[in-house]
Amino acid sequence: MRDRLDINFTDLGEKKVKNLNRPVRVWQWSPNGSGDFTDLPKPAAKLDKPGIAILPFNNSSSDPEQTYFSDGITEDLITEISRIPELVVISRNSSFTYKGKIAKVQDVCRDLNVQYVVEGSVRKAGQRLRISIQLIDGPTGGHLWAERYDRQIENIFDVQDDVTERVVDALKLTLVGGVSRTCRVRKPDQRAYDYVLRGREQYRLFTRDGNAKARDLFEKAIAIDPDYAEPYAGLSETYVQDWFAGSISALDHAYDLAKRATSRDPMLPLVQEALSTVHLFRREHDAAITTARRWIELEPSDAEAYAALAGAQHFAGQNHEVVPLIETAMRLNPYFPFYYSHYIGLANMAMGRFEDAATAFRSAISRNPDTVWPHFFLAASLGHLSENEDALEAWNKVKRIQPDAVIGQVTQLPYKNESDTNLVLEGLQKAGLSP
Repeated sequence: MRDRLDINFTDLGEKKVKNLNRPVRVWQWSPNGSGDFTDLPKPAAKLDKPGIAILPFNNSSSDPEQTYFSDGITEDLITEISRIPELVVISRNSSFTYKGKIAKVQDVCRDLNVQYVVEGSVRKAGQRLRISIQLIDGPTGGHLWAERYDRQIENIFDVQDDVTERVVDALKLTLVGGVSRTCRVRKPDQRAYDYVLRGREQYRLFTRDGNAKARDLFEKAIAIDPDYAEPYAGLSETYVQDWFAGSISALDHAYDLAKRATSRDPMLPLVQEALSTVHLFRREHDAAITTARRWIELEPSDAEAYAALAGAQHFAGQNHEVVPLIETAMRLNPYFPFYYSHYIGLANMAMGRFEDAATAFRSAISRNPDTVWPHFFLAASLGHLSENEDALEAWNKVKRIQPDAVIGQVTQLPYKNESDTNLVLEGLQKAGLSP
Protein backbone atom coordinates (compact mmCIF):
# COMPACT_ATOMS: atom_id res chain seq x y z
CA MET A 1 0.00 0.00 0.00
CA ARG A 2 2.91 2.36 0.61
CA ASP A 3 3.36 2.98 -3.11
CA ARG A 4 -0.36 3.18 -3.94
CA LEU A 5 -1.70 5.61 -1.35
CA ASP A 6 -0.50 9.09 -0.50
CA ILE A 7 -0.23 8.26 3.21
CA ASN A 8 2.78 8.44 5.49
CA PHE A 9 3.06 4.97 7.08
CA THR A 10 5.37 4.46 10.05
CA ASP A 11 6.56 0.98 11.04
CA LEU A 12 6.42 0.57 14.82
CA GLY A 13 7.75 -2.98 14.77
CA GLU A 14 6.21 -6.09 16.29
CA LYS A 15 3.96 -5.68 19.35
CA LYS A 16 2.34 -8.14 21.74
CA VAL A 17 -1.45 -8.05 21.42
CA LYS A 18 -3.99 -9.32 23.93
CA ASN A 19 -5.44 -12.79 23.17
CA LEU A 20 -2.87 -13.56 20.47
CA ASN A 21 0.05 -15.91 21.03
CA ARG A 22 2.32 -14.30 18.46
CA PRO A 23 3.43 -10.68 18.04
CA VAL A 24 1.77 -8.56 15.35
CA ARG A 25 3.53 -5.97 13.23
CA VAL A 26 2.01 -2.54 13.87
CA TRP A 27 1.87 0.44 11.51
CA GLN A 28 0.70 3.99 12.13
CA TRP A 29 -0.60 6.48 9.64
CA SER A 30 -2.31 9.86 9.65
CA PRO A 31 -5.53 10.37 7.65
CA ASN A 32 -4.15 13.64 6.27
CA GLY A 33 -0.74 12.20 5.48
CA SER A 34 1.08 14.34 8.04
CA GLY A 35 2.06 11.51 10.36
CA ASP A 36 1.39 13.75 13.35
CA PHE A 37 0.55 11.59 16.36
CA THR A 38 1.17 14.16 19.06
CA ASP A 39 -2.39 13.71 20.34
CA LEU A 40 -1.66 10.14 21.42
CA PRO A 41 -0.11 10.13 24.90
CA LYS A 42 2.26 7.37 25.92
CA PRO A 43 0.86 5.19 28.72
CA ALA A 44 2.74 6.14 31.85
CA ALA A 45 3.86 4.06 34.78
CA LYS A 46 2.58 4.91 38.22
CA LEU A 47 5.01 6.73 40.49
CA ASP A 48 5.13 6.82 44.27
CA LYS A 49 4.23 10.52 44.40
CA PRO A 50 0.87 12.22 43.86
CA GLY A 51 0.49 13.64 40.37
CA ILE A 52 -1.09 16.98 39.48
CA ALA A 53 -1.90 18.84 36.26
CA ILE A 54 -2.43 22.61 36.07
CA LEU A 55 -4.73 23.23 33.12
CA PRO A 56 -4.56 26.49 31.10
CA PHE A 57 -6.51 29.20 32.90
CA ASN A 58 -9.40 30.66 30.91
CA ASN A 59 -9.09 34.25 29.77
CA SER A 60 -12.27 35.80 31.17
CA SER A 61 -11.38 39.30 30.00
CA SER A 62 -13.42 40.97 27.28
CA ASP A 63 -10.22 41.34 25.23
CA PRO A 64 -9.11 38.02 23.61
CA GLU A 65 -5.61 39.45 23.21
CA GLN A 66 -5.22 39.13 26.99
CA THR A 67 -4.83 35.36 26.55
CA TYR A 68 -1.05 35.77 26.74
CA PHE A 69 -1.54 36.91 30.33
CA SER A 70 -3.73 33.98 31.46
CA ASP A 71 -1.34 31.58 29.72
CA GLY A 72 1.62 33.23 31.44
CA ILE A 73 0.00 32.99 34.87
CA THR A 74 -0.67 29.30 34.26
CA GLU A 75 2.89 28.67 33.13
CA ASP A 76 4.38 30.43 36.13
CA LEU A 77 2.15 28.47 38.48
CA ILE A 78 3.31 25.23 36.82
CA THR A 79 6.90 26.36 37.39
CA GLU A 80 6.30 27.20 41.04
CA ILE A 81 4.50 23.96 41.84
CA SER A 82 7.07 21.97 39.85
CA ARG A 83 9.61 22.96 42.49
CA ILE A 84 7.76 20.87 45.10
CA PRO A 85 9.77 17.63 45.22
CA GLU A 86 6.89 15.64 46.72
CA LEU A 87 4.72 16.13 43.62
CA VAL A 88 4.76 14.89 40.04
CA VAL A 89 3.67 17.91 37.98
CA ILE A 90 2.65 17.46 34.35
CA SER A 91 4.56 19.70 31.97
CA ARG A 92 3.22 22.78 30.25
CA ASN A 93 3.25 21.11 26.83
CA SER A 94 0.90 18.33 27.91
CA SER A 95 -1.33 20.50 30.10
CA PHE A 96 -1.79 23.02 27.29
CA THR A 97 -3.14 20.37 24.92
CA TYR A 98 -6.43 20.99 26.77
CA LYS A 99 -6.42 24.71 26.01
CA GLY A 100 -9.78 25.80 24.64
CA LYS A 101 -11.24 22.31 25.02
CA ILE A 102 -14.05 21.03 27.21
CA ALA A 103 -12.81 17.97 29.07
CA LYS A 104 -13.98 16.10 32.14
CA VAL A 105 -11.56 16.18 35.02
CA GLN A 106 -11.77 12.39 35.30
CA ASP A 107 -10.72 12.05 31.64
CA VAL A 108 -7.83 14.47 32.11
CA CYS A 109 -6.62 12.53 35.13
CA ARG A 110 -6.82 9.26 33.22
CA ASP A 111 -5.03 10.60 30.14
CA LEU A 112 -2.26 12.31 32.12
CA ASN A 113 -2.06 9.66 34.85
CA VAL A 114 -2.57 12.13 37.70
CA GLN A 115 -4.84 12.29 40.71
CA TYR A 116 -5.35 16.06 41.00
CA VAL A 117 -6.17 18.92 38.65
CA VAL A 118 -5.92 22.68 39.13
CA GLU A 119 -8.11 24.83 36.90
CA GLY A 120 -9.10 28.46 36.95
CA SER A 121 -9.73 31.70 35.13
CA VAL A 122 -8.14 35.15 34.92
CA ARG A 123 -9.89 38.46 34.34
CA LYS A 124 -7.59 41.44 33.77
CA ALA A 125 -9.06 44.94 33.63
CA GLY A 126 -6.54 47.75 33.76
CA GLN A 127 -4.50 47.23 36.93
CA ARG A 128 -7.10 44.98 38.54
CA LEU A 129 -7.05 41.18 38.49
CA ARG A 130 -9.62 38.61 39.41
CA ILE A 131 -8.27 35.06 39.56
CA SER A 132 -10.59 32.15 40.33
CA ILE A 133 -8.90 28.84 41.04
CA GLN A 134 -9.80 25.40 42.33
CA LEU A 135 -8.06 22.15 43.18
CA ILE A 136 -10.04 19.05 42.19
CA ASP A 137 -9.64 15.42 43.17
CA GLY A 138 -9.80 13.51 39.90
CA PRO A 139 -11.29 10.16 40.92
CA THR A 140 -14.21 11.75 42.80
CA GLY A 141 -14.50 15.11 41.03
CA GLY A 142 -14.71 16.75 44.44
CA HIS A 143 -13.26 20.18 45.17
CA LEU A 144 -10.45 20.12 47.72
CA TRP A 145 -10.43 23.92 47.82
CA ALA A 146 -11.47 26.91 45.77
CA GLU A 147 -10.53 30.56 46.04
CA ARG A 148 -11.13 33.85 44.29
CA TYR A 149 -8.45 36.55 44.38
CA ASP A 150 -9.23 40.20 43.68
CA ARG A 151 -5.89 41.95 43.56
CA GLN A 152 -3.91 44.75 42.00
CA ILE A 153 -1.76 43.40 39.19
CA GLU A 154 1.48 44.04 41.07
CA ASN A 155 0.33 41.47 43.68
CA ILE A 156 0.29 38.58 41.20
CA PHE A 157 3.38 37.00 42.75
CA ASP A 158 1.74 36.95 46.18
CA VAL A 159 -1.19 35.09 44.60
CA GLN A 160 1.17 32.52 43.06
CA ASP A 161 2.85 31.97 46.42
CA ASP A 162 -0.49 31.60 48.19
CA VAL A 163 -1.81 29.10 45.64
CA THR A 164 1.35 27.01 45.98
CA GLU A 165 0.99 26.96 49.74
CA ARG A 166 -2.68 25.99 49.45
CA VAL A 167 -1.76 23.04 47.20
CA VAL A 168 0.80 21.89 49.76
CA ASP A 169 -1.73 22.21 52.60
CA ALA A 170 -4.62 20.59 50.74
CA LEU A 171 -2.57 17.57 49.70
CA LYS A 172 -1.07 17.31 53.19
CA LEU A 173 2.47 17.19 51.84
CA THR A 174 5.35 16.98 54.27
CA LEU A 175 8.11 19.11 52.82
CA VAL A 176 11.72 18.55 53.70
CA GLY A 177 13.43 21.91 53.97
CA GLY A 178 10.41 23.82 52.71
CA VAL A 179 9.39 24.72 49.19
CA SER A 180 12.22 26.05 47.08
CA ARG A 181 10.03 28.84 45.68
CA THR A 182 10.86 30.77 48.85
CA CYS A 183 14.29 31.29 47.29
CA ARG A 184 12.85 33.77 44.78
CA VAL A 185 15.40 36.58 44.73
CA ARG A 186 13.01 39.48 44.17
CA LYS A 187 9.70 40.45 42.65
CA PRO A 188 10.14 42.18 39.29
CA ASP A 189 8.50 45.34 38.09
CA GLN A 190 5.00 44.49 36.90
CA ARG A 191 5.47 46.25 33.54
CA ALA A 192 8.64 44.25 32.89
CA TYR A 193 6.83 41.05 33.85
CA ASP A 194 4.11 41.85 31.32
CA TYR A 195 6.71 42.27 28.58
CA VAL A 196 8.23 38.91 29.56
CA LEU A 197 4.86 37.17 29.24
CA ARG A 198 4.36 38.73 25.79
CA GLY A 199 7.91 37.73 24.85
CA ARG A 200 7.33 34.11 25.83
CA GLU A 201 4.22 34.00 23.65
CA GLN A 202 6.17 35.26 20.61
CA TYR A 203 9.19 33.05 21.25
CA ARG A 204 7.06 29.90 21.32
CA LEU A 205 5.89 30.56 17.77
CA PHE A 206 9.39 29.35 16.75
CA THR A 207 9.40 31.57 13.68
CA ARG A 208 11.96 34.13 12.56
CA ASP A 209 9.44 36.95 13.03
CA GLY A 210 8.32 35.63 16.43
CA ASN A 211 11.92 35.35 17.58
CA ALA A 212 12.61 38.97 16.59
CA LYS A 213 9.48 40.23 18.37
CA ALA A 214 10.34 38.21 21.48
CA ARG A 215 13.82 39.76 21.55
CA ASP A 216 12.36 43.26 21.34
CA LEU A 217 9.94 42.52 24.20
CA PHE A 218 12.65 41.02 26.42
CA GLU A 219 14.86 44.06 25.79
CA LYS A 220 11.99 46.35 26.82
CA ALA A 221 11.64 44.38 30.04
CA ILE A 222 15.36 44.83 30.78
CA ALA A 223 15.13 48.56 30.10
CA ILE A 224 12.42 48.84 32.76
CA ASP A 225 13.97 46.44 35.29
CA PRO A 226 17.70 45.79 34.64
CA ASP A 227 17.96 43.42 37.63
CA TYR A 228 15.18 41.09 36.42
CA ALA A 229 16.82 37.77 35.48
CA GLU A 230 14.18 36.18 33.26
CA PRO A 231 14.35 38.54 30.25
CA TYR A 232 18.12 37.94 30.05
CA ALA A 233 17.49 34.19 29.98
CA GLY A 234 14.75 34.69 27.37
CA LEU A 235 17.09 36.81 25.25
CA SER A 236 19.70 34.07 25.51
CA GLU A 237 17.27 31.57 24.03
CA THR A 238 16.43 33.89 21.13
CA TYR A 239 20.13 33.99 20.23
CA VAL A 240 20.32 30.19 20.43
CA GLN A 241 17.54 30.13 17.82
CA ASP A 242 19.58 32.52 15.68
CA TRP A 243 22.56 30.19 16.00
CA PHE A 244 20.46 27.27 14.79
CA ALA A 245 19.44 29.47 11.85
CA GLY A 246 23.10 29.97 10.90
CA SER A 247 24.40 32.97 12.85
CA ILE A 248 27.87 31.94 14.02
CA SER A 249 28.33 34.74 16.57
CA ALA A 250 24.88 34.24 18.15
CA LEU A 251 26.08 31.48 20.50
CA ASP A 252 28.55 33.84 22.17
CA HIS A 253 25.77 36.38 22.69
CA ALA A 254 23.57 33.65 24.15
CA TYR A 255 26.31 32.61 26.58
CA ASP A 256 26.91 36.18 27.75
CA LEU A 257 23.21 36.75 28.36
CA ALA A 258 22.79 33.47 30.22
CA LYS A 259 25.67 34.41 32.54
CA ARG A 260 24.10 37.81 33.15
CA ALA A 261 20.84 36.09 34.05
CA THR A 262 22.71 33.78 36.44
CA SER A 263 24.31 36.70 38.25
CA ARG A 264 20.83 38.11 38.90
CA ASP A 265 18.99 34.95 39.95
CA PRO A 266 20.87 31.64 40.03
CA MET A 267 17.73 29.94 41.42
CA LEU A 268 15.69 30.60 38.27
CA PRO A 269 15.21 27.31 36.36
CA LEU A 270 15.08 29.12 33.01
CA VAL A 271 18.63 30.34 33.66
CA GLN A 272 19.88 26.76 33.99
CA GLU A 273 17.90 25.80 30.88
CA ALA A 274 19.58 28.50 28.81
CA LEU A 275 23.03 27.75 30.22
CA SER A 276 22.79 24.00 29.64
CA THR A 277 21.84 24.51 25.99
CA VAL A 278 24.64 27.01 25.38
CA HIS A 279 27.26 24.88 27.14
CA LEU A 280 26.30 21.84 25.06
CA PHE A 281 26.64 23.56 21.70
CA ARG A 282 29.88 25.16 22.83
CA ARG A 283 30.99 21.52 23.41
CA GLU A 284 31.45 22.18 27.12
CA HIS A 285 29.98 18.82 28.02
CA ASP A 286 30.74 18.67 31.75
CA ALA A 287 29.26 22.13 32.24
CA ALA A 288 26.16 21.20 30.20
CA ILE A 289 25.59 18.14 32.38
CA THR A 290 26.17 20.07 35.61
CA THR A 291 23.71 22.82 34.71
CA ALA A 292 21.07 20.33 33.55
CA ARG A 293 21.36 18.53 36.88
CA ARG A 294 21.07 21.84 38.68
CA TRP A 295 17.92 22.55 36.67
CA ILE A 296 16.42 19.25 37.89
CA GLU A 297 17.32 20.15 41.48
CA LEU A 298 15.53 23.48 41.17
CA GLU A 299 12.51 22.13 39.28
CA PRO A 300 12.24 18.35 39.82
CA SER A 301 9.01 18.02 37.80
CA ASP A 302 10.18 19.75 34.62
CA ALA A 303 10.22 17.19 31.81
CA GLU A 304 12.53 19.33 29.66
CA ALA A 305 15.18 19.31 32.38
CA TYR A 306 15.41 15.51 32.19
CA ALA A 307 15.45 15.65 28.39
CA ALA A 308 18.23 18.25 28.50
CA LEU A 309 20.31 16.06 30.80
CA ALA A 310 19.67 13.05 28.55
CA GLY A 311 20.86 14.98 25.51
CA ALA A 312 23.94 16.32 27.27
CA GLN A 313 24.90 12.86 28.51
CA HIS A 314 24.42 11.31 25.07
CA PHE A 315 26.69 13.80 23.35
CA ALA A 316 29.23 13.34 26.15
CA GLY A 317 29.25 9.58 25.48
CA GLN A 318 27.35 8.66 28.66
CA ASN A 319 24.48 6.70 27.14
CA HIS A 320 23.38 4.19 29.79
CA GLU A 321 21.26 6.70 31.73
CA VAL A 322 19.66 8.35 28.70
CA VAL A 323 16.65 6.02 28.37
CA PRO A 324 15.65 6.18 32.08
CA LEU A 325 15.90 9.97 31.94
CA ILE A 326 13.69 10.14 28.87
CA GLU A 327 11.19 7.73 30.41
CA THR A 328 10.93 10.14 33.36
CA ALA A 329 10.43 13.03 30.93
CA MET A 330 7.68 11.07 29.16
CA ARG A 331 5.92 10.49 32.48
CA LEU A 332 5.94 14.23 33.15
CA ASN A 333 5.01 15.11 29.57
CA PRO A 334 2.71 12.37 28.19
CA TYR A 335 2.13 14.36 24.96
CA PHE A 336 5.87 14.48 24.47
CA PRO A 337 7.68 15.96 21.44
CA PHE A 338 9.55 13.95 18.81
CA TYR A 339 12.99 14.49 20.27
CA TYR A 340 12.26 12.36 23.33
CA SER A 341 12.02 9.29 21.09
CA HIS A 342 14.94 10.63 19.07
CA TYR A 343 17.19 10.71 22.14
CA ILE A 344 16.26 7.09 22.89
CA GLY A 345 17.27 6.24 19.35
CA LEU A 346 20.58 8.10 19.67
CA ALA A 347 21.47 6.30 22.89
CA ASN A 348 20.60 2.87 21.51
CA MET A 349 22.56 3.50 18.35
CA ALA A 350 25.62 4.64 20.29
CA MET A 351 25.44 1.40 22.28
CA GLY A 352 25.17 -0.72 19.11
CA ARG A 353 21.50 -1.59 19.57
CA PHE A 354 20.60 -0.74 16.01
CA GLU A 355 17.16 -2.41 15.83
CA ASP A 356 16.00 -0.60 18.97
CA ALA A 357 17.45 2.60 17.57
CA ALA A 358 15.56 2.23 14.29
CA THR A 359 12.29 1.66 16.16
CA ALA A 360 12.84 4.79 18.25
CA PHE A 361 13.72 6.93 15.22
CA ARG A 362 10.55 5.76 13.46
CA SER A 363 8.56 6.75 16.53
CA ALA A 364 10.19 10.19 16.44
CA ILE A 365 9.34 10.52 12.74
CA SER A 366 5.69 9.66 13.43
CA ARG A 367 5.54 12.68 15.76
CA ASN A 368 7.33 15.09 13.44
CA PRO A 369 7.95 13.75 9.93
CA ASP A 370 9.38 17.06 8.69
CA THR A 371 12.48 17.15 10.90
CA VAL A 372 15.73 16.04 9.29
CA TRP A 373 17.67 14.35 12.08
CA PRO A 374 15.41 11.33 12.86
CA HIS A 375 15.44 10.39 9.15
CA PHE A 376 19.21 10.97 9.08
CA PHE A 377 19.91 8.65 12.00
CA LEU A 378 17.33 6.11 10.87
CA ALA A 379 19.28 5.78 7.62
CA ALA A 380 22.49 5.21 9.60
CA SER A 381 20.88 2.60 11.87
CA LEU A 382 19.44 0.72 8.92
CA GLY A 383 22.84 0.83 7.23
CA HIS A 384 24.34 -0.97 10.22
CA LEU A 385 21.53 -3.55 9.92
CA SER A 386 22.31 -4.05 6.20
CA GLU A 387 18.77 -2.94 5.34
CA ASN A 388 20.14 -0.78 2.58
CA GLU A 389 16.95 -0.32 0.56
CA ASP A 390 15.10 1.09 3.59
CA ALA A 391 18.17 3.12 4.54
CA LEU A 392 18.22 4.76 1.12
CA GLU A 393 14.50 5.47 1.41
CA ALA A 394 15.15 7.22 4.74
CA TRP A 395 17.97 9.20 3.18
CA ASN A 396 15.74 10.25 0.29
CA LYS A 397 13.38 11.73 2.88
CA VAL A 398 16.33 13.63 4.35
CA LYS A 399 17.03 15.11 0.91
CA ARG A 400 13.39 16.03 0.39
CA ILE A 401 13.41 17.99 3.64
CA GLN A 402 16.92 19.42 3.19
CA PRO A 403 18.06 19.20 -0.46
CA ASP A 404 21.64 20.24 0.35
CA ALA A 405 22.09 17.59 3.08
CA VAL A 406 25.33 15.61 3.14
CA ILE A 407 26.36 12.83 5.49
CA GLY A 408 29.27 14.92 6.76
CA GLN A 409 26.91 17.35 8.49
CA VAL A 410 26.81 14.95 11.44
CA THR A 411 30.16 16.49 12.42
CA GLN A 412 28.25 19.68 13.27
CA LEU A 413 26.60 17.93 16.21
CA PRO A 414 28.30 18.49 19.59
CA TYR A 415 29.79 15.01 20.04
CA LYS A 416 32.63 14.77 22.52
CA ASN A 417 34.01 11.51 21.14
CA GLU A 418 35.00 11.17 17.50
CA SER A 419 34.08 7.48 17.67
CA ASP A 420 30.40 8.41 18.09
CA THR A 421 30.50 10.59 14.99
CA ASN A 422 32.31 7.87 13.05
CA LEU A 423 29.66 5.31 14.04
CA VAL A 424 26.99 7.39 12.32
CA LEU A 425 29.13 7.97 9.23
CA GLU A 426 29.95 4.26 9.05
CA GLY A 427 26.25 3.32 9.03
CA LEU A 428 25.51 5.75 6.23
CA GLN A 429 28.48 4.51 4.21
CA LYS A 430 27.38 0.88 4.69
CA ALA A 431 24.06 1.90 3.15
CA GLY A 432 25.94 3.03 0.05
CA LEU A 433 26.05 6.74 0.74
CA SER A 434 29.22 8.69 0.07
CA PRO A 435 30.56 11.82 1.81
